[in-house]
Amino acid sequence: MERTYIGNLKQAVGQTVKVNGFVQTVRDQKKMQFLILRDTTGLVQVAHYRPNDEKLAEQISALAVESTVTVTGKVVDNPIVKLGGLESNSNH
Repeated sequence: MERTYIGNLKQAVGQTVKVNGFVQTVRDQKKMQFLILRDTTGLVQVAHYRPNDEKLAEQISALAVESTVTVTGKVVDNPIVKLGGLESNSNH
């Protein structure tokens, strides 16, 4: 799967994409984890539902700000999200 730039995610709603970026923020909650990723084209929120994959949840919890990551997930149009109304629901 080819990399998708964050700035191009609006054209990929409903599709599974691969995004590379720097971790800007990690919000660790009881059932959900949120990452804000940054590349040269913008920011995106990545959401992970902890019970789906506890091993991945542990890896996300261990991330430091400015870590580089590759995330594969489905692009979701979510108007609640302040970052352009888009988020990626992570698969891994």
